Amino acid sequence: MRMAETFSVCSGTCIGSEHIGSGGVLSAGNNQDACAHHMQPEYLAAVVCDGCSDRPDSGIGANLLARIFIDTVGACVVYEEGFISRLNDKMLGRMRAIVDILGGSRKGVSQVADEIFLATLVGVVMTPQSTKIVACGDGMWGLNGSVATLGPFESNEPPYLGYQVRDGRNPRNELKLVHQIPTDEVNSVFIGSDGCAYLKTHLSTFLTDGRFLQNPALMSRELRVLNQDKVSLDVDRGPQSLTVRPTWKERLLPDDTTLVVVKRKQRRIEAPKKSGMRSANQVQMKGQSAPDARSTGGNASQSPLKEWLESFLY
Repeated sequence: MRMAETFSVCSGTCIGSEHIGSGGVLSAGNNQDACAHHMQPEYLAAVVCDGCSDRPDSGIGANLLARIFIDTVGACVVYEEGFISRLNDKMLGRMRAIVDILGGSRKGVSQVADEIFLATLVGVVMTPQSTKIVACGDGMWGLNGSVATLGPFESNEPPYLGYQVRDGRNPRNELKLVHQIPTDEVNSVFIGSDGCAYLKTHLSTFLTDGRFLQNPALMSRELRVLNQDKVSLDVDRGPQSLTVRPTWKERLLPDDTTLVVVKRKQRRIEAPKKSGMRSANQVQMKGQSAPDARSTGGNASQSPLKEWLESFLY
């Protein structure tokens, strides 16, 4: 099995509305999520990292961590036995080297690591033999159309790989093997930051729509469209009057939202859902109630006047 002939990958990311002020101006920092993926004939690796919101430079660390993961997988993937521990050790070595370059000898290793490398990680490593989901911290992942959540953690304090650079080795802050399955049984894989929970029923579209695999930029674009301010018009036509009432809809994604989707090019029969996992269109978090099913299908009886008004505004 050659991975590029068997699977396709797409990814997307969007800054959360809590980072955006009026007029689309950044008010609370950049997108602190990052993602990366890489495919070779003998393996496929993908990762999503989410920087700690309390650290202004954690978005930089999230991008560095994503690239470190992708590069380090290539050096470790030949070792099936002890793969996770090798990956964790080699990543730490490269993180420490970057901390030294960025001023570890001047400011102190602990301070630099705390400033940039506090970021969660959810990754997938696929070979012709096995598919592994690995993680350190919160996020989301899924296999064959089902979705599971990592976290939340007590006091909203997830583990970070960066804590090992800052404070020394601690099993809590190491990479963990979350799930493993033979690659022959994989039809699709999903990994994402915890912001994906806000997608709710929209998540299933990102996991199943083949357009995203054909256009690398489309997933990020669709996420941004979902996160725009919107207004809808309610039109009441009376016998001698016309009333138009605008209804504002808030942005859908308050938190940075990032996901990577891997799909088999030739469809296979979907495997039964694993226990403890939910279908993508059942995902709800952050205290949001389930959407009204009547509101998801559009309004087939929309009046021509309403259509004209909306087209005029947009």
